[in-house]
Amino acid sequence: MEEEKSYTQIETLPPSSFTPVYLRSMKIPINRGSRYFDLNGVVHVVIYSKPDVIKLMPIKSNAMIDVWEVDEFKNQVKFLKFTHLPHPPINRANVSEHLLEYQFNMLGKTMANTLAETDWKTTWKLTKKQKEMFKSYAVGILKKVFRFNGAKARETYEFFDKNFGLLTL
Repeated sequence: MEEEKSYTQIETLPPSSFTPVYLRSMKIPINRGSRYFDLNGVVHVVIYSKPDVIKLMPIKSNAMIDVWEVDEFKNQVKFLKFTHLPHPPINRANVSEHLLEYQFNMLGKTMANTLAETDWKTTWKLTKKQKEMFKSYAVGILKKVFRFNGAKARETYEFFDKNFGLLTL
C-alpha cells in the first residue's frame, strides 16, 4: 500500500537556472518565416533575420514588430516563453498555399478566417510597405523553390499577385 506524502515530503522543484539537457542541445530556428507561440497563445512570425538581430511580427490586427537580439530571443525560447511551431518544408506542391498564408499573416489573419469571412478578397488590403515586404519574400521563395532566375521569379510573382494577391490600400 502506497503511503500518502505529507507537505514536508513533497519534492522540491529544480532551481530556476536549471535547463534540461534536451533544451540546451535543441537547435532553435530563427530564419525568416519561422513561427513561434508566446505564452498568450499569439503566433509570431520571424520577418527579418540577421546573425545578431531578428524581428518578430505577431499575427494579429494592428501588430507591432518586436526587435530581439538573437541571444536574448534564444534564451526566451529556452525558458519556454516562446514555443517553436514547426511547419512543413516549402516545396513546389505547397508554395502557393504558403505564400497565401504568409500574406494573410501580415494582416493578422489565417486561412481559417477565410471560411468565416466570405468577402475577404475585397475587404482585406495590404499597405504599400506590406506589399513590398511580401514581394521581396515571395520572389526569394520562388527563386529558392523553383530555382528561377530573378526575372522569371518576378514574372511568376506578378502572376500570383494578379490571381491570388490581396489588394493594396
